[in-house]
Amino acid sequence: MITIAVCNQKGGVGKTSVATNLIGGFDYHFPEKKKLAIDLDPQGHTSFILYEDPNNIPSEKTVYRLFQEETYTGNEVIHRTRNQTIDIIPSNITLFRIQQKENLKNKINRLKEYLSLINNFYDIAVIDTPPDLGTFVLNALMSADYLLIPTDLEVLSVRGITDLWNTINYVKPRNTNLKVLGVLPNKYNRRIREQNQIMSELKEHLPNLLLEDLTIGTNAALSRAIANRKTIFEFDKKARSYRQFRELTEWIAKQCGINA
Repeated sequence: MITIAVCNQKGGVGKTSVATNLIGGFDYHFPEKKKLAIDLDPQGHTSFILYEDPNNIPSEKTVYRLFQEETYTGNEVIHRTRNQTIDIIPSNITLFRIQQKENLKNKINRLKEYLSLINNFYDIAVIDTPPDLGTFVLNALMSADYLLIPTDLEVLSVRGITDLWNTINYVKPRNTNLKVLGVLPNKYNRRIREQNQIMSELKEHLPNLLLEDLTIGTNAALSRAIANRKTIFEFDKKARSYRQFRELTEWIAKQCGINA
């Protein structure tokens, strides 16, 4: 199983949109492969889009179960989505409680340990993460083979990448498999001068990591898709964002060695 984490400590950069449409794109390109979405954000937005209202899911059937005192080996946390080849480990607000468990044994490896048990059942996993650098982001980075960093074109979002980089440097000696795919500009509006300026600064400071050619623009169809709890692949195949996410997924598949 190839595992991709979608991370940025800044909120509002579109991590959930990227994560859900990425797994939708993998389903478009590789319909025969088994895919797993993992929601590590207590807000449960990925769960909401791909599965159901997270408030209706019992906490013991969410990712919360993986962070209990005893090691979990069951499958009650895995749910079939409306798509027959996409499963999900959902999340909800009860996950907030976990970060208060200071003495939880092997706290940052809980997801990695669980994924090792189900590794042979899936081909691709995509992890959505919360807007911080705490327990759940560390679990995602410890579990992942690849990291994708979405950012909007705002000053605070770009500054957050520096802090994320410190966390990556902490994780890499502990997860030597982790590779950074790049920084993905998201919600880019070329008509806004400030965003163009920040894009130029990103090109200067991250010349080998900025995925400029794969930028995801602002798009009303994408916003409507999310509002209707759908990926753009389900909602509107004529939308510009449909083409953009199709190209992004195709590029990531090549980088990760995912073949038909």
